Formats: sequence, C-alpha cells, structure tokens
Amino acid sequence: MSILLPEKIFQSILTSGLASIKATPTILDDIFDEDVLGETFITQAKAYIAAKTIRVAQGYTIDDNRLPSWHVVPPSISPGEEFIGEYANEQDFATGESVGDMYEGSLQTYNLRIISASDNADVTMLIEAIARYLLFANRNTVEETYGLIEISISATDLDPVYQHLPQNLFYRSSIVSFKALNTWSKEFPIITDATIFAKFNTNEIYFEI
Repeated sequence: MSILLPEKIFQSILTSGLASIKATPTILDDIFDEDVLGETFITQAKAYIAAKTIRVAQGYTIDDNRLPSWHVVPPSISPGEEFIGEYANEQDFATGESVGDMYEGSLQTYNLRIISASDNADVTMLIEAIARYLLFANRNTVEETYGLIEISISATDLDPVYQHLPQNLFYRSSIVSFKALNTWSKEFPIITDATIFAKFNTNEIYFEI
C-alpha cells in the first residue's frame, strides 16, 4: 500500500452499483421492503431510477440544475493510535504480508461523506438509501481488495440546503468511517536538497515547477 485515495474507491462503488441496478431493477426489491413500503412505492422507485440520471461528482459541487446527484466528499483524515515504524520482521496487519524495513507507515482514521441531493425530500431519501445499500453490500469487497478495516456506515438527518432557499434543495449524507494503512519509503528523500520557495510578488498565484 501507499497513500490511499478512498474517494475514488467509493465513486466506483456508486457508479458501478447504480449501473447494475438500472440493468437489473429487481435489486430494488432487496433494497426496499414491499411488506413495509407497499407495492406502489417499489413500482414508483423502479420507474424513477429507470427514467432519471443520477450524477456522481467529487466534492461539494451541488448544482441545482444537475439533480439528483451523489457527491463523494474527500474524507477527513486523522492519525490512528499506532505508528508503524521500522517494520523489520513484522507483518502488515491489514494484509498479513511481510514488509521490509525500508518503509514507514501510519494507520489512519477516515471519515468520508457521500451527499445525496435532489429538489425533493422523498427523492433524496430514496437515493441516499440506495447509496447506503451499495456501501453495505460492498463492505467485504472493500475490506478484502483495498485493506480498509473497521468500516462503519451511518447517515445524517435530512436537511434543506439553506443557501438555496426559498428554492427547495434537500440533501442527506451517508457517512463511511474506517481505518487504513498509509505507507511511504524511507529511501525516497524528496526534500533532502529542497529549495525554499517564497512569493515576493503579491500577484503570483502559483509556483511553476
């Protein structure tokens, strides 16, 4: 492993999962309980998903002209309780593989949001439930393939987006919390001979490398 970009993983889960649902609408029979919600609800949900395009984006790019949508927000990251140091004669406990002593690493905690947004509260609830189902359904795959551990999935309240009022725009976030190992090589001294950059011209915006 190296530096993890989990937002890419979860974007793939949403896009691939939604494509599967559109190709096989009976998956919605597993997501929603007909005995609780009724046959009419399931029929309407299938018709809506078949007819509508749900856009998947990264970050807080909610556009009220491109709804409904899912927005995968790059996660907050905080250090875990343990710091992996010399690795000598040790194993990477996330994968079980032996790792040489040329790497260091940190088991870090992530909190990632997937915002479901639409101009209708019921639609927002519908697509958030689908997103959460896809997260649960792919949890084991994510653990085995990408080494994410201690995955927990929850959701926030349903809220209007206040900056868009009085127009109706509703969102609800699915929250994915997990831990993952990030590693880096001690043999790649990036800044050994680094030059210190300073901007003396206030009109400069970027460093050009």
